[in-house]
Amino acid sequence: MGTITTGIGLISGIDTASLISQLLALEARGKIPLQAKIGSLKAKQLALMDINSRLLNMQTASKSFRADLIFKSTLATSSNEDILTVSTGKSAQPGTFIFIVKQLVTASQKISQGYADRNTTPLSLTSLSFEFGKGLVGPDTELVDLNGGAGVDRGKIIITDKNGDQGTIDLTAATSINEVLDRINSSDDVDVTASFSGDGLVITDTSGGGGTLSIASATGDTTAEDLGIAATDGLAGDQDFTVDGVITGSNIRTLGVSSSLRSLNDGNGVIVRNNVPDLIITARDGVIFNIDLGRIDKPIDDDTKLSDLNNGDGITIVNGEPDFQVITISGEIVDIDLGQLLDENDDVTDEAVTTVLELT
Repeated sequence: MGTITTGIGLISGIDTASLISQLLALEARGKIPLQAKIGSLKAKQLALMDINSRLLNMQTASKSFRADLIFKSTLATSSNEDILTVSTGKSAQPGTFIFIVKQLVTASQKISQGYADRNTTPLSLTSLSFEFGKGLVGPDTELVDLNGGAGVDRGKIIITDKNGDQGTIDLTAATSINEVLDRINSSDDVDVTASFSGDGLVITDTSGGGGTLSIASATGDTTAEDLGIAATDGLAGDQDFTVDGVITGSNIRTLGVSSSLRSLNDGNGVIVRNNVPDLIITARDGVIFNIDLGRIDKPIDDDTKLSDLNNGDGITIVNGEPDFQVITISGEIVDIDLGQLLDENDDVTDEAVTTVLELT
């Protein structure tokens, strides 16, 4: 049996369904602006959530600026990365530094012949010599130790022999007296012989000419002066006599305020012990001075500043995060935040160590 559905009254003929729909639509007109407003608020909510997410990411990224002191970091570059690479730390001294690469490292291994005993088998020694004091110039003397620790300018020297021939000796990569002598004696441009005597060098003309033997530094260098051989036919320096064809250098093996302890005693240095006197000086009035050349650790007390720790590098503090933890005997973990010791620029203030102790 079929069914008939209609919104028109069978008796009255009125379209009641349409009337009801229109009445409901009329009543619902008030919610349309509210729905539009809800949609707008949701869009704003999504935008604010996106901003919040970006701010959180920015906060996370900015923490590394404070922790790593990125604004205090330095960048170093090398003019030839194939020969010398360079990297810097936060305490690196800004500037331009010149390094002379003498040679590249190579793998080398040497194995000596075994010996059957320690008492009778000879070691092919022909002579032994002993030196007591008198730290004179020798072939193994490092140029950096000369002139009271001031060293020698690594440059070029110009030698003119008595025959009038002139040669430029490049000592840029030389590091020892032996290398200086080798470079001078191996020159094919001039006929001279270089040797050492006492505290200086000796340059002897072998050309047999009738001119003048002279040595000078190349333009912009002071190498000859630093080696004590900048002279003409005679004793370098302020001397009142000359020797024909020989330049005897002035004393360059001297002690000064820049002399390093490691350069003493033929490079064996000086034994230095910690916390015991290394030198004892007795004055004329009987007063005794104990001189300790060893490491002296400055004690930490209530007046010690955080900026003085770690040889003046201070300590790193991350604001808003625990800087270290203390575990009590009972096993309780206590987070210690030193962020309150930072100033408005997030730099460590000169608070005393006692403040750190109070926080614990």
